[in-house]
Amino acid sequence: MNSNLIRFAEFELDVARYELRRSGRAVKLEKIPMDLLILLVSSDGCLVPREEIEEKVWGKGVFVDAEHGINTAMRKVRQALGDDPEQPNFIQTVQRKGYRFIAEVKRVKAATSRSEGAEREPDNETTPDNSAVADVRTTNEGADGRRTPEAEGRNRSRLKQVWIAAAATILLAWPTIKFVVPKLTRAEKKAVTIRSIAVLPLENLSGNADEEYFADGMTDELITMLAQYRSLQVTSRTSVMQYKKGRKPLPEIARELGVDGIVAGSVSRGEGRVRVRAQLIYAPTDTHLWAESYERASGDALTLQQEVARSIAERVLLASLPQEGVIKPKRTSANPAARDAYYRGRYYWSSDRYGKSREFFQQAIQLDPSYAVAYAGLADSYTAASVSGEESALETMPEAEGAAKKALELDESSSEAHTSLGYYKLTYEREPNAIESEFKRALELNSNNSDAHKYYAFYLMQAGRFDEATAEATRALDIDPFAPHLNASAGHVFYEARQFDNAIKAWQTTLERDPSLFFWRECISSAYAHRKMYDQAAKEEFQFWADLYQQKTHTYWEQGLRAAALFKKAYAHSGYDGYLHAKLGGEFANIMKCGADCWSSYERAAIYAQMGEKDNAFNALTVAVKEQDADLVELLVDPDLENLHSDPRFHELVRRCRAECGSSRPF
Repeated sequence: MNSNLIRFAEFELDVARYELRRSGRAVKLEKIPMDLLILLVSSDGCLVPREEIEEKVWGKGVFVDAEHGINTAMRKVRQALGDDPEQPNFIQTVQRKGYRFIAEVKRVKAATSRSEGAEREPDNETTPDNSAVADVRTTNEGADGRRTPEAEGRNRSRLKQVWIAAAATILLAWPTIKFVVPKLTRAEKKAVTIRSIAVLPLENLSGNADEEYFADGMTDELITMLAQYRSLQVTSRTSVMQYKKGRKPLPEIARELGVDGIVAGSVSRGEGRVRVRAQLIYAPTDTHLWAESYERASGDALTLQQEVARSIAERVLLASLPQEGVIKPKRTSANPAARDAYYRGRYYWSSDRYGKSREFFQQAIQLDPSYAVAYAGLADSYTAASVSGEESALETMPEAEGAAKKALELDESSSEAHTSLGYYKLTYEREPNAIESEFKRALELNSNNSDAHKYYAFYLMQAGRFDEATAEATRALDIDPFAPHLNASAGHVFYEARQFDNAIKAWQTTLERDPSLFFWRECISSAYAHRKMYDQAAKEEFQFWADLYQQKTHTYWEQGLRAAALFKKAYAHSGYDGYLHAKLGGEFANIMKCGADCWSSYERAAIYAQMGEKDNAFNALTVAVKEQDADLVELLVDPDLENLHSDPRFHELVRRCRAECGSSRPF
């Protein structure tokens, strides 16, 4: 560049002073955006490819996530210039190519730059004035531009004076350099503290949609390995997957997830090679703390996953958690196809497609019979299918037990395996000490296991230990705030703990995350009723039936509007009790074509209890005990039955249930 000062519109870019000014006032711009602006302005209106930007701004051999790094720097340049990317006055985006500086540029000679700069007040953030050095350079030259002997002498004299002054300045400033600068440096390091982190879905750059599962699997490995640090809160997969293919700014994502650090990057697999690019970003200031690239043979993908996870974790720990040790590699399958099958299984399991998930867990086991977490997933598929009512407990119980125990036999240090066995024992065996020990061991191995926190919360809730239960449910949400199933389960725990406002909030969040889960409106209605907010309770119930009508694939969708009309009429005539009576009445049974099977015995008992009809409630509960109704596990903690507790018949019922109800017995 021939000139130190470049003017465009109301801006001046002073390259010598490394400063951007607007109408004479300095505009603050960080180093990378400033370098990018200088590169664009000096391009004479030519297109600057993204590859050239990466090479010239960051340098060869230095890895950055090019897309994010360039986009972030460009955003900051545009903010400084007040430029609109849609209707630019300065920087034009050429899609998938690069950028072009389109404003008219005027270059001013260096001497003019110095004289004009002298007229302005100095800025605290500018570099030191180099006029003395410039004067020495100017007076050294003769008419032909060559140095004269006299000039050489003056030059040595002036340089000597400059260096003496510089040395004196350094000596005078030494106490400040020695004592103040280290403190500032330590303070700066201390300010960058990462206590929580989210691993965003790694971008698949393979150009093959079938490789999405591999990219997601790599993301899962990073999450799982980082989660082994007890003092580091790691956001779980469910919450981060919503940002797949998204373009939100990282600080905004961090605020939504409530984390300090973000891991972002990409993965590509092809021609027998795997390449991963990853970067660690301190989200509040969008500051890059670390970046690295890795490349391995495809058959060595497992080692690559572990190396990337360890490197990222170590960088996080260097920033804020020096007391932690080195990550121990998680025991997993060395077979990439087995890992792919496992990740597919977990995907379907988290979507409540338990039968489909089981197919992939079994496939993973066939590919690698020593794959412990695949057995844990298989156990979960059986247990969840039983709890949801999709399959018979008599059929699933032995399969779930066998798979969970096999997982632990293969890897006792697997948090997932202990969680699966605890879930099985909570559902079928009902031995408090054995259940609690499994969940505690699972969380000791991985404090960021949100499913372990969720199921442990259920156990504590059923045991009546509400303070501990709500703490565990809240911890699960801290790890995975965007997971609908965790918000729903937290609402359940809050409801049983009589924290009805929190229950309402959690269930409303569930609906926001996934509107298809509209059936939770009935639970919100019940929570409002316990708050004696009957109009709100009725409104939620009516909305539930209206939502049902919109679900054209649902078995009872056509009955939705008729049921809503029935309940509205009953509520208008007789209030909330009238609505409850209508739920148990013959007209509702006729609308739904369900006869006496509209409600389970336990559900009928809860409705009768809320209406104060104790005799009918106890009759229904007696039938529920004979049927070993699964809901009896909450007999002692259900707020819907609370007004029965003072009746002697309730204690006798509890005694009978503990003796006769098997896996449905309360603690």
